Amino acid sequence: LISGAFSLTRQAMALGYFPQVTIRHTASHTEGQIYIPEMNALLAVACLMLVLTFRESVKLAAAYGIAVTGTMAITSILFYVVARHHWHWPIWKAGGLLVFFLAIDLPFLTANLFKFFDGGYVPVLIGAILIAGMLIWMKGRTYLNEQHLNCYPTYADARDKIEEAVVARVPGTAVFLSPPTDHIPPILVHHVQRNRCLHQTVILLSVQTTSDATVVENARYKIENLDTDFHRVSMYFGFMEVPNIMPALERIASSQELPIDLKHITYYVGHETTVNSNAGNMGRIAESIFGYLQRNAVESERQYGMPKEQVLEIGTRVDL
Repeated sequence: LISGAFSLTRQAMALGYFPQVTIRHTASHTEGQIYIPEMNALLAVACLMLVLTFRESVKLAAAYGIAVTGTMAITSILFYVVARHHWHWPIWKAGGLLVFFLAIDLPFLTANLFKFFDGGYVPVLIGAILIAGMLIWMKGRTYLNEQHLNCYPTYADARDKIEEAVVARVPGTAVFLSPPTDHIPPILVHHVQRNRCLHQTVILLSVQTTSDATVVENARYKIENLDTDFHRVSMYFGFMEVPNIMPALERIASSQELPIDLKHITYYVGHETTVNSNAGNMGRIAESIFGYLQRNAVESERQYGMPKEQVLEIGTRVDL
């Protein structure tokens, strides 16, 4: 249960369904052996609450029965989805196995549903809370990204305006975290509007998670030269990898693919504060939950391995 919760949390983070939390690797020879302090604490609190609520192991039977049989039924359905859409099995083959498994799983699940009010509601309630939190987080990030795409122009449209707003170019390199599109990141726009200056070399860095477990080093990053002093770097990480950008930047610097000095880089990250109101797409309650999750998520500099002394955070207020 514990190690499985760690792995599922990490994959949910990589797929955008869970806020970033601290991940610690416990073995140098095995990448999948990880420890998540926040999830460990949550499991400890949940176990204590179950013990104090049920008090006797006999009373846990109903909750355990629905949890196990429900997991079996859901696993059978997910197996069918994977077989059809990933393995490309014919419908008769995948559907036949689904019917066979459900013929065993559903009678057990139906029998346990009669014990729903005797404690069987506990795993259903826990699952509903987790699903609601994951959907709120995914929707919030989706709306946030849509706002960025709608409110901020592409590089081609904004280049002249940036040059007009900038009154000074300072030595060094600025790295702005950017979405994987051709739009200008909001933090760059706010920086230019407020400070009226820009570094001599600007890198728009996007970090993307692929559907593969790992990414080979030769395909780790892609560089696009937008101008002599503007560059877009796209980095790719598998969903089982830790998205540490520093090794790739070191490789770019050592190979002189870009004129950068790691000691003289300023990393700009954005921090959005949500305005809880009913005017947006999510509503006040969902937006409050999203804001709480966002405030407690791991900072970008920790997530991507940036040196803290070279990070500058720019905050904005948004209404989802």
